[in-house]
Amino acid sequence: RGDDFEVSGVAGSTHCPTVPSQGGLVLMGAACCKEEPKSDPHIVGYLGWREAALVGKGSSLTDTYKALHDPLVDDVVQTSTNLAERVEGFLSRDDVLGNPGFTPEGVEALKLKGSDWRVFSKWLLDRIRAVNNLGGPRVVLVSWKTLRNFGRFPKFPAESEHILDAEHLLEEYARLQDAEGKVE
Repeated sequence: RGDDFEVSGVAGSTHCPTVPSQGGLVLMGAACCKEEPKSDPHIVGYLGWREAALVGKGSSLTDTYKALHDPLVDDVVQTSTNLAERVEGFLSRDDVLGNPGFTPEGVEALKLKGSDWRVFSKWLLDRIRAVNNLGGPRVVLVSWKTLRNFGRFPKFPAESEHILDAEHLLEEYARLQDAEGKVE
């Protein structure tokens, strides 16, 4: 069984049964998959504001993903070694180790009515930008709406029009957020 999560309306999992009663994990009061699929996952528009961060088929990010350098063209061992060193260096930095951003206390504070999510969403965006700058694959996410519609994770690249670029998603979130750091 894998790990499920949901942050600001975006869910992820390595295993996500369609119905929570069949073993779906509930985190922060939200079931990973809320119900059986009810609509065609290929209907355009079901992601609402999140569509600004789609990575495939006609989105503004399609060229970004096509233009990414293919590490298989170069020496794979050298590329992976350099990436491993960059990741290890990033994970051992004082600002990464000393600023977790998502602590049990912080989660409790964010559960309160009227809580301000702006600090957390900025921290998360900064962290995702830093990871994207390491040179490996970009961080991507799948909306809980896609999981609900598909009943599974979309395939990459065949169904990339249902996969979200995390950095662009959080930039759009920051653009739309209200005074409490929330988006309708």
